[in-house]
Amino acid sequence: MSAKNLHLSIYFSLLFIVLSGCLKLDGPNISDKPQADLSLKVEIIKGANQTDTVGNTLKDSIVVKLSKEGKPLVNYRVKFPLPGCDADSAITKTTGAAGTVTYSWTLGGAAGKQLLKAAIYNSTNAVVDSVTLTATALPTSRGWLYSACTPPQDPGFIYKFTTGRLISYFLHDPRIYISDDNAMTWHPVASNHSFEEILYMAVSEKNEIFINDNYKGLYYSADGGKTWELHNPPGTQPQVYNVVYTPGKKLVVDVLDEKGIKHLFISTNQGRNWIDAPDSGPKDVFVYIVERSNGDLFLVTLNAGSLYSLTNNATKWNTVYERPVTPYSAGVTGLAADGKGNIFIAKGSGYDQSIYYISSDGGQTFTKLPIPTNIALTEFLSFQTDNNLYSYEAGVGIFKIDALYNKTQAAPTGRSAGGSYILANNGSLVFSTGARLPNYYYKFAYTVK
Repeated sequence: MSAKNLHLSIYFSLLFIVLSGCLKLDGPNISDKPQADLSLKVEIIKGANQTDTVGNTLKDSIVVKLSKEGKPLVNYRVKFPLPGCDADSAITKTTGAAGTVTYSWTLGGAAGKQLLKAAIYNSTNAVVDSVTLTATALPTSRGWLYSACTPPQDPGFIYKFTTGRLISYFLHDPRIYISDDNAMTWHPVASNHSFEEILYMAVSEKNEIFINDNYKGLYYSADGGKTWELHNPPGTQPQVYNVVYTPGKKLVVDVLDEKGIKHLFISTNQGRNWIDAPDSGPKDVFVYIVERSNGDLFLVTLNAGSLYSLTNNATKWNTVYERPVTPYSAGVTGLAADGKGNIFIAKGSGYDQSIYYISSDGGQTFTKLPIPTNIALTEFLSFQTDNNLYSYEAGVGIFKIDALYNKTQAAPTGRSAGGSYILANNGSLVFSTGARLPNYYYKFAYTVK
Protein backbone atom coordinates (compact mmCIF):
# COMPACT_ATOMS: atom_id res chain seq x y z
CA MET A 1 0.00 0.00 0.00
CA SER A 2 1.38 3.41 -0.90
CA ALA A 3 2.06 6.04 1.71
CA LYS A 4 -0.65 8.21 0.13
CA ASN A 5 -3.32 5.48 0.34
CA LEU A 6 -2.23 4.64 3.86
CA HIS A 7 -2.69 8.24 4.88
CA LEU A 8 -6.19 8.34 3.39
CA SER A 9 -7.24 5.19 5.24
CA ILE A 10 -6.35 6.39 8.72
CA TYR A 11 -8.07 9.25 10.51
CA PHE A 12 -6.72 10.54 13.75
CA SER A 13 -9.53 11.94 15.87
CA LEU A 14 -7.96 12.67 19.21
CA LEU A 15 -5.12 12.19 21.65
CA PHE A 16 -6.11 10.77 25.01
CA ILE A 17 -4.24 11.73 28.14
CA VAL A 18 -5.03 9.54 31.14
CA LEU A 19 -3.91 10.49 34.60
CA SER A 20 -3.70 8.09 37.50
CA GLY A 21 -1.98 8.24 40.84
CA CYS A 22 -2.00 4.58 41.75
CA LEU A 23 -0.05 2.77 39.01
CA LYS A 24 3.46 1.43 39.52
CA LEU A 25 5.75 2.01 36.55
CA ASP A 26 9.00 0.30 35.62
CA GLY A 27 10.37 3.28 33.71
CA PRO A 28 9.53 6.69 32.31
CA ASN A 29 8.22 5.40 28.97
CA ILE A 30 5.98 2.42 28.35
CA SER A 31 4.71 1.28 24.97
CA ASP A 32 1.06 0.28 24.58
CA LYS A 33 -0.28 -2.71 22.64
CA PRO A 34 1.35 -3.53 19.28
CA GLN A 35 0.92 -0.58 16.93
CA ALA A 36 -1.10 -0.75 13.76
CA ASP A 37 1.65 1.13 11.94
CA LEU A 38 5.10 1.81 13.38
CA SER A 39 5.54 4.80 11.08
CA LEU A 40 2.75 6.63 12.93
CA LYS A 41 3.60 7.64 16.45
CA VAL A 42 3.22 10.06 19.32
CA GLU A 43 6.15 10.93 21.56
CA ILE A 44 6.84 13.07 24.60
CA ILE A 45 9.41 15.75 23.76
CA LYS A 46 9.44 17.60 27.09
CA GLY A 47 8.02 17.46 30.61
CA ALA A 48 8.71 13.92 31.83
CA ASN A 49 9.75 12.98 35.37
CA GLN A 50 8.82 16.20 37.17
CA THR A 51 8.07 16.55 40.88
CA ASP A 52 5.60 18.90 42.58
CA THR A 53 2.96 19.00 45.32
CA VAL A 54 -0.42 17.31 44.80
CA GLY A 55 -2.90 19.61 43.09
CA ASN A 56 -0.19 21.81 41.59
CA THR A 57 0.38 22.40 37.89
CA LEU A 58 3.82 21.18 36.85
CA LYS A 59 6.36 23.89 36.12
CA ASP A 60 7.20 22.61 32.64
CA SER A 61 4.41 21.97 30.17
CA ILE A 62 4.21 18.59 28.49
CA VAL A 63 5.17 18.77 24.82
CA VAL A 64 3.71 16.04 22.61
CA LYS A 65 4.77 15.41 19.00
CA LEU A 66 2.82 13.55 16.33
CA SER A 67 4.70 12.19 13.34
CA LYS A 68 4.45 9.78 10.43
CA GLU A 69 7.50 8.17 8.89
CA GLY A 70 9.61 10.69 10.75
CA LYS A 71 7.74 13.74 9.42
CA PRO A 72 5.59 15.95 11.70
CA LEU A 73 1.82 15.71 11.34
CA VAL A 74 0.40 19.22 10.99
CA ASN A 75 -3.17 20.43 11.70
CA TYR A 76 -4.22 17.34 13.65
CA ARG A 77 -6.55 17.81 16.61
CA VAL A 78 -5.05 16.72 19.92
CA LYS A 79 -7.20 16.24 23.01
CA PHE A 80 -5.96 16.22 26.60
CA PRO A 81 -8.55 14.93 29.09
CA LEU A 82 -7.94 13.96 32.70
CA PRO A 83 -9.19 10.53 33.71
CA GLY A 84 -12.76 9.38 33.98
CA CYS A 85 -15.19 11.84 35.55
CA ASP A 86 -12.72 14.73 35.50
CA ALA A 87 -13.07 15.15 31.76
CA ASP A 88 -14.15 18.75 32.38
CA SER A 89 -10.45 19.64 32.23
CA ALA A 90 -10.14 18.36 28.66
CA ILE A 91 -8.93 20.78 26.03
CA THR A 92 -8.31 20.35 22.32
CA LYS A 93 -5.39 21.85 20.41
CA THR A 94 -4.05 21.55 16.88
CA THR A 95 -0.53 20.51 15.97
CA GLY A 96 1.61 23.20 14.39
CA ALA A 97 4.37 23.09 11.80
CA ALA A 98 6.58 21.03 14.12
CA GLY A 99 3.77 18.54 14.78
CA THR A 100 3.69 19.46 18.48
CA VAL A 101 1.21 20.62 21.09
CA THR A 102 1.70 21.51 24.75
CA TYR A 103 -0.27 20.41 27.80
CA SER A 104 -0.23 21.87 31.33
CA TRP A 105 -0.42 18.88 33.64
CA THR A 106 -2.13 19.52 36.98
CA LEU A 107 -1.38 16.73 39.44
CA GLY A 108 -4.21 14.85 41.13
CA GLY A 109 -4.84 14.61 44.86
CA ALA A 110 -3.04 11.27 45.46
CA ALA A 111 0.58 11.50 46.59
CA GLY A 112 3.16 9.30 44.87
CA LYS A 113 3.73 8.36 41.24
CA GLN A 114 1.17 9.71 38.77
CA LEU A 115 0.82 8.49 35.22
CA LEU A 116 0.37 10.45 32.00
CA LYS A 117 -0.36 8.39 28.90
CA ALA A 118 -0.61 9.76 25.36
CA ALA A 119 -2.15 7.68 22.59
CA ILE A 120 -3.24 8.09 18.96
CA TYR A 121 -6.38 6.31 17.83
CA ASN A 122 -7.44 5.69 14.26
CA SER A 123 -10.94 5.92 12.79
CA THR A 124 -11.82 2.45 14.15
CA ASN A 125 -10.78 3.51 17.67
CA ALA A 126 -7.71 1.27 17.60
CA VAL A 127 -4.49 2.38 19.25
CA VAL A 128 -1.89 3.37 16.67
CA ASP A 129 0.83 4.38 19.10
CA SER A 130 1.24 5.50 22.69
CA VAL A 131 3.82 6.63 25.23
CA THR A 132 3.63 7.09 28.98
CA LEU A 133 5.49 9.29 31.44
CA THR A 134 5.37 9.84 35.18
CA ALA A 135 5.49 12.65 37.68
CA THR A 136 5.99 12.46 41.43
CA ALA A 137 3.29 14.10 43.54
CA LEU A 138 4.42 15.17 47.00
CA PRO A 139 1.89 15.20 49.88
CA THR A 140 0.65 18.48 51.33
CA SER A 141 -0.12 19.19 54.96
CA ARG A 142 -1.97 22.43 54.26
CA GLY A 143 -3.21 24.08 51.11
CA TRP A 144 -6.02 23.47 48.63
CA LEU A 145 -7.00 21.19 45.76
CA TYR A 146 -9.41 21.39 42.84
CA SER A 147 -12.56 19.28 43.06
CA ALA A 148 -12.93 16.56 40.44
CA CYS A 149 -15.84 15.57 38.20
CA THR A 150 -17.35 19.01 37.75
CA PRO A 151 -18.67 20.21 34.37
CA PRO A 152 -16.82 22.93 32.43
CA GLN A 153 -19.15 25.67 33.65
CA ASP A 154 -19.13 28.22 36.45
CA PRO A 155 -20.48 26.76 39.74
CA GLY A 156 -23.32 28.28 41.73
CA PHE A 157 -23.79 28.55 45.48
CA ILE A 158 -23.10 25.53 47.68
CA TYR A 159 -25.51 24.05 50.22
CA LYS A 160 -25.28 21.21 52.72
CA PHE A 161 -27.69 18.51 53.88
CA THR A 162 -27.88 17.46 57.52
CA THR A 163 -26.04 14.30 56.43
CA GLY A 164 -23.05 16.37 55.28
CA ARG A 165 -23.83 15.86 51.60
CA LEU A 166 -22.95 18.94 49.56
CA ILE A 167 -25.23 20.12 46.78
CA SER A 168 -24.78 22.74 44.08
CA TYR A 169 -25.43 23.58 40.43
CA PHE A 170 -23.52 24.91 37.42
CA LEU A 171 -24.17 27.57 34.82
CA HIS A 172 -26.07 26.28 31.77
CA ASP A 173 -26.21 22.75 33.20
CA PRO A 174 -29.75 21.33 33.58
CA ARG A 175 -28.84 19.12 36.57
CA ILE A 176 -27.96 19.52 40.21
CA TYR A 177 -24.72 18.01 41.54
CA ILE A 178 -23.89 16.35 44.85
CA SER A 179 -20.70 15.47 46.72
CA ASP A 180 -20.49 12.86 49.47
CA ASP A 181 -16.73 13.14 49.99
CA ASN A 182 -16.41 16.76 51.18
CA ALA A 183 -16.06 18.17 47.63
CA MET A 184 -13.31 15.84 46.40
CA THR A 185 -15.68 14.73 43.62
CA TRP A 186 -19.08 15.91 42.32
CA HIS A 187 -21.73 13.88 40.50
CA PRO A 188 -25.00 14.81 38.75
CA VAL A 189 -28.36 13.65 40.07
CA ALA A 190 -30.67 11.87 37.64
CA SER A 191 -34.14 13.39 37.90
CA ASN A 192 -37.51 13.74 36.21
CA HIS A 193 -36.91 17.40 35.36
CA SER A 194 -34.31 19.13 33.20
CA PHE A 195 -33.80 22.70 34.38
CA GLU A 196 -33.48 25.49 31.87
CA GLU A 197 -31.16 27.53 34.09
CA ILE A 198 -30.77 27.16 37.85
CA LEU A 199 -30.49 30.65 39.33
CA TYR A 200 -31.18 30.21 43.05
CA MET A 201 -31.40 27.25 45.38
CA ALA A 202 -32.41 26.69 49.00
CA VAL A 203 -32.28 23.62 51.26
CA SER A 204 -34.48 22.88 54.29
CA GLU A 205 -33.63 21.18 57.57
CA LYS A 206 -35.33 18.06 56.16
CA ASN A 207 -33.00 18.09 53.12
CA GLU A 208 -35.75 19.33 50.82
CA ILE A 209 -34.57 21.37 47.84
CA PHE A 210 -36.10 24.49 46.30
CA ILE A 211 -34.91 25.84 42.93
CA ASN A 212 -35.64 28.94 40.88
CA ASP A 213 -35.59 27.77 37.25
CA ASN A 214 -34.61 30.77 35.13
CA TYR A 215 -37.13 33.08 36.87
CA LYS A 216 -39.92 30.90 35.43
CA GLY A 217 -40.89 28.76 38.37
CA LEU A 218 -40.13 27.48 41.84
CA TYR A 219 -39.49 23.74 41.96
CA TYR A 220 -39.55 21.50 45.04
CA SER A 221 -37.96 18.12 45.68
CA ALA A 222 -38.39 15.96 48.79
CA ASP A 223 -36.11 13.12 47.65
CA GLY A 224 -32.72 14.73 47.10
CA GLY A 225 -33.46 16.01 43.60
CA LYS A 226 -34.74 12.83 41.97
CA THR A 227 -38.29 14.12 41.43
CA TRP A 228 -39.61 17.67 41.27
CA GLU A 229 -42.93 19.46 41.75
CA LEU A 230 -43.88 23.02 40.78
CA HIS A 231 -44.63 25.04 43.95
CA ASN A 232 -45.10 28.49 42.47
CA PRO A 233 -46.30 31.42 44.57
CA PRO A 234 -49.57 33.06 43.45
CA GLY A 235 -49.79 34.58 39.99
CA THR A 236 -50.23 33.25 36.48
CA GLN A 237 -46.55 33.65 35.60
CA PRO A 238 -44.54 34.87 38.57
CA GLN A 239 -40.89 35.74 38.03
CA VAL A 240 -39.14 34.20 41.00
CA TYR A 241 -35.87 35.81 42.08
CA ASN A 242 -34.16 35.10 45.39
CA VAL A 243 -35.12 31.91 47.26
CA VAL A 244 -34.22 31.46 50.94
CA TYR A 245 -35.12 28.84 53.57
CA THR A 246 -34.67 30.27 57.06
CA PRO A 247 -33.75 28.60 60.37
CA GLY A 248 -37.35 29.32 61.47
CA LYS A 249 -38.58 27.05 58.66
CA LYS A 250 -39.83 29.85 56.42
CA LEU A 251 -39.54 29.59 52.66
CA VAL A 252 -39.07 33.17 51.43
CA VAL A 253 -39.17 34.10 47.73
CA ASP A 254 -38.79 37.45 46.01
CA VAL A 255 -41.23 37.75 43.09
CA LEU A 256 -42.36 40.04 40.30
CA ASP A 257 -45.87 39.16 39.17
CA GLU A 258 -47.18 39.23 35.61
CA LYS A 259 -47.93 42.97 36.00
CA GLY A 260 -44.39 43.73 37.18
CA ILE A 261 -45.49 44.32 40.78
CA LYS A 262 -42.99 43.33 43.48
CA HIS A 263 -44.00 40.77 46.14
CA LEU A 264 -42.31 38.98 48.99
CA PHE A 265 -44.03 35.65 49.55
CA ILE A 266 -43.55 33.51 52.64
CA SER A 267 -44.56 29.87 53.09
CA THR A 268 -44.36 27.67 56.18
CA ASN A 269 -45.37 24.47 54.38
CA GLN A 270 -42.81 24.14 51.58
CA GLY A 271 -44.62 26.40 49.12
CA ARG A 272 -48.06 24.78 49.24
CA ASN A 273 -49.59 27.93 50.71
CA TRP A 274 -48.25 31.48 50.70
CA ILE A 275 -48.49 34.71 52.67
CA ASP A 276 -47.97 37.94 50.72
CA ALA A 277 -46.03 40.54 52.73
CA PRO A 278 -47.51 44.07 52.62
CA ASP A 279 -46.80 45.92 49.38
CA SER A 280 -45.53 48.94 51.30
CA GLY A 281 -42.04 47.47 51.25
CA PRO A 282 -39.17 48.34 48.89
CA LYS A 283 -39.71 47.81 45.16
CA ASP A 284 -36.18 46.62 44.46
CA VAL A 285 -35.37 42.90 44.58
CA PHE A 286 -33.33 41.56 47.48
CA VAL A 287 -29.79 40.20 47.35
CA TYR A 288 -29.61 39.05 51.00
CA ILE A 289 -32.38 37.71 53.26
CA VAL A 290 -31.71 36.45 56.81
CA GLU A 291 -33.89 35.66 59.81
CA ARG A 292 -33.32 36.88 63.36
CA SER A 293 -33.89 34.36 66.16
CA ASN A 294 -37.27 35.96 67.00
CA GLY A 295 -38.53 35.37 63.45
CA ASP A 296 -38.02 38.88 62.06
CA LEU A 297 -36.62 39.04 58.53
CA PHE A 298 -33.81 41.37 57.49
CA LEU A 299 -33.30 42.11 53.81
CA VAL A 300 -30.82 44.07 51.67
CA THR A 301 -31.86 45.49 48.30
CA LEU A 302 -29.81 44.50 45.28
CA ASN A 303 -29.29 47.85 43.58
CA ALA A 304 -29.41 50.37 46.43
CA GLY A 305 -27.76 48.39 49.23
CA SER A 306 -30.42 49.55 51.70
CA LEU A 307 -31.40 47.46 54.72
CA TYR A 308 -35.00 46.68 55.71
CA SER A 309 -36.72 44.50 58.27
CA LEU A 310 -40.07 42.74 58.16
CA THR A 311 -41.50 42.32 61.67
CA ASN A 312 -44.70 41.50 63.54
CA ASN A 313 -45.17 38.14 61.82
CA ALA A 314 -44.37 39.61 58.39
CA THR A 315 -46.92 42.42 58.61
CA LYS A 316 -44.75 45.53 59.10
CA TRP A 317 -41.89 46.88 56.97
CA ASN A 318 -39.20 48.94 58.67
CA THR A 319 -36.41 50.97 57.04
CA VAL A 320 -33.27 50.12 59.00
CA TYR A 321 -30.77 51.88 56.76
CA GLU A 322 -31.49 53.70 53.51
CA ARG A 323 -28.46 54.35 51.39
CA PRO A 324 -28.02 58.05 50.55
CA VAL A 325 -28.39 58.92 46.89
CA THR A 326 -25.02 60.68 46.76
CA PRO A 327 -21.82 59.71 44.92
CA TYR A 328 -19.69 57.11 46.70
CA SER A 329 -22.18 56.71 49.53
CA ALA A 330 -21.89 53.57 51.62
CA GLY A 331 -24.39 50.75 51.16
CA VAL A 332 -24.92 47.48 52.99
CA THR A 333 -22.86 44.88 51.13
CA GLY A 334 -23.11 41.92 53.49
CA LEU A 335 -25.67 40.57 55.97
CA ALA A 336 -25.72 37.68 58.44
CA ALA A 337 -27.57 36.51 61.57
CA ASP A 338 -25.93 34.42 64.29
CA GLY A 339 -28.99 32.65 65.71
CA LYS A 340 -28.59 34.51 69.03
CA GLY A 341 -30.54 37.61 68.08
CA ASN A 342 -27.60 39.51 66.60
CA ILE A 343 -27.49 40.96 63.10
CA PHE A 344 -24.13 41.58 61.39
CA ILE A 345 -23.63 43.81 58.37
CA ALA A 346 -20.74 45.03 56.24
CA LYS A 347 -21.11 48.54 54.88
CA GLY A 348 -19.00 50.29 52.28
CA SER A 349 -18.98 51.95 48.88
CA GLY A 350 -16.41 49.76 47.13
CA TYR A 351 -14.07 52.76 46.96
CA ASP A 352 -12.92 52.56 50.57
CA GLN A 353 -12.68 50.05 53.40
CA SER A 354 -15.86 48.22 54.30
CA ILE A 355 -16.77 48.32 57.99
CA TYR A 356 -18.40 45.55 60.05
CA TYR A 357 -21.26 46.40 62.42
CA ILE A 358 -23.40 44.45 64.90
CA SER A 359 -26.94 45.08 66.13
CA SER A 360 -28.40 43.27 69.15
CA ASP A 361 -31.67 45.22 69.30
CA GLY A 362 -33.32 44.35 66.02
CA GLY A 363 -31.58 46.99 63.95
CA GLN A 364 -32.40 50.00 66.12
CA THR A 365 -28.71 50.64 66.76
CA PHE A 366 -25.48 49.33 65.23
CA THR A 367 -22.03 49.20 66.80
CA LYS A 368 -18.83 49.22 64.80
CA LEU A 369 -16.76 46.06 65.25
CA PRO A 370 -12.96 46.02 65.63
CA ILE A 371 -12.43 43.90 62.55
CA PRO A 372 -9.68 45.02 60.14
CA THR A 373 -10.70 45.18 56.49
CA ASN A 374 -9.00 45.61 53.16
CA ILE A 375 -9.83 48.27 50.59
CA ALA A 376 -12.22 45.90 48.91
CA LEU A 377 -15.93 45.24 48.71
CA THR A 378 -16.84 43.04 51.67
CA GLU A 379 -19.85 40.84 50.95
CA PHE A 380 -21.46 37.40 51.34
CA LEU A 381 -21.35 37.24 55.13
CA SER A 382 -22.45 33.95 56.69
CA PHE A 383 -22.16 31.92 59.87
CA GLN A 384 -20.85 28.43 59.23
CA THR A 385 -21.21 25.27 61.29
CA ASP A 386 -18.09 26.09 63.34
CA ASN A 387 -20.06 29.14 64.64
CA ASN A 388 -17.58 31.56 63.09
CA LEU A 389 -18.49 34.45 60.82
CA TYR A 390 -17.14 34.24 57.26
CA SER A 391 -16.98 36.92 54.60
CA TYR A 392 -15.69 37.42 51.08
CA GLU A 393 -13.56 40.43 50.21
CA ALA A 394 -13.61 41.02 46.46
CA GLY A 395 -10.30 40.19 44.83
CA VAL A 396 -8.71 39.26 48.16
CA GLY A 397 -10.36 36.08 49.42
CA ILE A 398 -12.57 34.48 52.06
CA PHE A 399 -11.96 35.29 55.72
CA LYS A 400 -12.94 33.72 59.04
CA ILE A 401 -13.83 35.92 62.03
CA ASP A 402 -14.00 34.26 65.46
CA ALA A 403 -15.97 35.28 68.56
CA LEU A 404 -13.17 37.64 69.62
CA TYR A 405 -13.23 39.24 66.16
CA ASN A 406 -9.87 37.85 65.17
CA LYS A 407 -9.76 37.66 61.37
CA THR A 408 -7.79 35.06 59.43
CA GLN A 409 -7.63 34.09 55.77
CA ALA A 410 -9.77 30.98 55.19
CA ALA A 411 -9.17 30.48 51.46
CA PRO A 412 -5.98 31.19 49.51
CA THR A 413 -5.43 34.80 48.51
CA GLY A 414 -6.67 35.48 45.01
CA ARG A 415 -8.04 31.95 44.56
CA SER A 416 -11.57 32.33 45.91
CA ALA A 417 -14.24 34.10 43.88
CA GLY A 418 -17.55 35.40 45.21
CA GLY A 419 -19.85 34.05 47.86
CA SER A 420 -19.90 30.44 46.73
CA TYR A 421 -18.39 28.77 49.80
CA ILE A 422 -19.36 26.43 52.64
CA LEU A 423 -17.68 24.57 55.49
CA ALA A 424 -17.75 20.81 54.91
CA ASN A 425 -18.24 18.37 57.77
CA ASN A 426 -14.55 17.47 57.78
CA GLY A 427 -13.57 21.10 58.38
CA SER A 428 -12.50 21.83 54.80
CA LEU A 429 -13.69 25.09 53.31
CA VAL A 430 -15.22 24.43 49.89
CA PHE A 431 -15.18 27.44 47.59
CA SER A 432 -15.35 28.60 44.00
CA THR A 433 -11.99 29.54 42.52
CA GLY A 434 -11.20 32.35 40.14
CA ALA A 435 -11.44 31.83 36.39
CA ARG A 436 -9.28 28.87 35.43
CA LEU A 437 -7.26 28.60 32.25
CA PRO A 438 -7.57 27.54 29.49
CA ASN A 439 -11.34 27.83 29.28
CA TYR A 440 -11.77 30.71 31.74
CA TYR A 441 -14.46 29.12 33.86
CA TYR A 442 -14.63 28.97 37.63
CA LYS A 443 -14.20 25.71 39.50
CA PHE A 444 -14.77 24.26 42.95
CA ALA A 445 -11.82 23.72 45.26
CA TYR A 446 -11.38 22.73 48.89
CA THR A 447 -8.83 23.44 51.59
CA VAL A 448 -6.65 20.64 52.96
CA LYS A 449 -6.01 20.67 56.69
